[in-house]
Amino acid sequence: MNQFNIVFIFLCATFVLSCDHYDYSESTFSDYIALKDSGIMERGWVPLFISPSVTNIHERHNIDTNEVWIKYSYSPSKPSFEMNSCLKIDSSQVVYTKNEPNRWWPRELNTEGSKEGTKCSFLFYQCSEREFIAECPGQALAYYWRMPQ
Repeated sequence: MNQFNIVFIFLCATFVLSCDHYDYSESTFSDYIALKDSGIMERGWVPLFISPSVTNIHERHNIDTNEVWIKYSYSPSKPSFEMNSCLKIDSSQVVYTKNEPNRWWPRELNTEGSKEGTKCSFLFYQCSEREFIAECPGQALAYYWRMPQ
């Protein structure tokens, strides 16, 4: 195999592996107002039932599969979402995400992640067949994810 073929194969492999990166979009917002003003909610990437009091919002979504991952802070004195939008469920009923969207996503909320030694006693909610929320009351953090279609 000559040097040209090796370089060509390397470039092709690099291109194929890097294409997956372009299927994702990620945004951060300081508060609900910035989130709403961005138009991302109207485009369907963030559910409308997220509480207006949330802050420090990290959002990532996959354009091809419609998967969504959101992390946000909330006030312990206010719900992190409209309570009539989701039902509280047991952890055994949760469908965990198969993909780890980013470094800010806890491993224990992945299918592959270990549930042992978790940093939080999560409260779980199901909002639709494909949508879940995990609240960490001790840290006033919530995680929302939508599974692929």
